[in-house]
Amino acid sequence: MPERWLENNLDRNSEAQSAIPPSAWRPFERRPRACIGQELANLEMRVIIAVVAREYEFIKTGLGSYNWPSDDAR
Repeated sequence: MPERWLENNLDRNSEAQSAIPPSAWRPFERRPRACIGQELANLEMRVIIAVVAREYEFIKTGLGSYNWPSDDAR
């Protein structure tokens, strides 16, 4: 079993995780290095969301009121 999966290395892994900058994940990049499939990926996500949403029935409801349980009920 590799040492990196042992529990005593958790501190070292957390330090390595914090060293990763937030901008490290850039799925499509920008400008000259832009992903040529970016528009297709965005279109696919729109289609997937539409197909999934079509399977459900959405009903508009009023704001109404909600009876929150009291602390005594716990």
